[in-house]
Amino acid sequence: MNLRLLFVSYLTIFVLMLGAGLVGPILSPYARAFGVSYAAAGLVISAFGIARVFIDLPAGFLADKIGRRKLLVAGPLIVTLAALGLAITPIEQKYYPLAIFLRLVQGTGSSLFIITATIYIADLAPKGRLGRVLSFYEVSIHLGMVCGPVLGGIVAESYGLNAPFYFYAVGAFASSTVSLVLIKERIKSPLIASLKFQSIFKSLKELLFNKNLFVINLLSFANFFTRSGIRSTMIPLFAKEFMNLPFSKIGIVLSVATLINLFLLPISGILSDKFGRKIVFIPGFLLYALAIFLIPFCHSFMNLIGVAVLIGIGTGLSDPIPITMAADFGPSEVRGTIMGLYRVFGDIGYVAGPILLGAIADSIGMSFSFYVTSMLLVIDVALIVLLVKKS
Repeated sequence: MNLRLLFVSYLTIFVLMLGAGLVGPILSPYARAFGVSYAAAGLVISAFGIARVFIDLPAGFLADKIGRRKLLVAGPLIVTLAALGLAITPIEQKYYPLAIFLRLVQGTGSSLFIITATIYIADLAPKGRLGRVLSFYEVSIHLGMVCGPVLGGIVAESYGLNAPFYFYAVGAFASSTVSLVLIKERIKSPLIASLKFQSIFKSLKELLFNKNLFVINLLSFANFFTRSGIRSTMIPLFAKEFMNLPFSKIGIVLSVATLINLFLLPISGILSDKFGRKIVFIPGFLLYALAIFLIPFCHSFMNLIGVAVLIGIGTGLSDPIPITMAADFGPSEVRGTIMGLYRVFGDIGYVAGPILLGAIADSIGMSFSFYVTSMLLVIDVALIVLLVKKS
């Protein structure tokens, strides 16, 4: 196992996600500040995922075709430019379309980086340790998301809703620089260099109709739907508009869930390698569903902290499993395609979550957005139990 390259890879992910975490507590209130509806505010968040839906598969193809390092450098540079644009955009309704455009650009850069980083780290994993290696990939993401929200809430209260985007730009640029200086190309084989796009599309068709991968991709949809629709949109809106919590406390709620998640992720990876993926995933995802169902019953900051603890435990057990299962069910020669397809489903969920749950909140009340999401997670658990074989 190349520990140095793994550490550098985890570092680049952490630095980028630290910047992303800074804007977590303010993104949905930032969107609402343009004077738009819940659904329109959700579109500002979803635009990030819309871009990724269209870029994920090409990013996987490119990672298989030209190697990993170039994309690990280029992706964060694109994020840097978009974050700077959002930082200087005036928060007025006439600039709302510009905010949508910049979020699309940001999503493009993010997709190029995250897809490639996932593939690169999976490339480095020795046999029998994929769960552990990818669990630390999740740790890198969530460590940035732990540190970011509290700082982001404080920065927004002190300097305004635009300010956290400057810090996001700094983190993205630092990630690109680290990749440029320290990342070494892992795959430069004749197989990859001569890979034909026709072969990739043929393998894509086969992968789409693989029963195990299809259910895992549906799980990716549900997971990202919940991440963007509930954790990035509805929880901050519920806390701000129904509980009147300051941004700093919203950041604390998000960070509590992420901190517990961070502690459990390596344990989940080790357990899944030893006992199997499903036995670790199922109880965690069911607990996650229960926590989301309970959110509308929260009436105080401490109530919401309690739910955040449940979310942290549930996601800590379940988060590393789907992507590990996706890597289990395919050959390494088309790993980029597998990961790209997995992220396409996830990013469709990422797009749909804020828009659909925002529409539900606008039409029949915010509480139902939590109930619908909880039911979606339960359905996905049933599909995993009934249709996915042991990986």
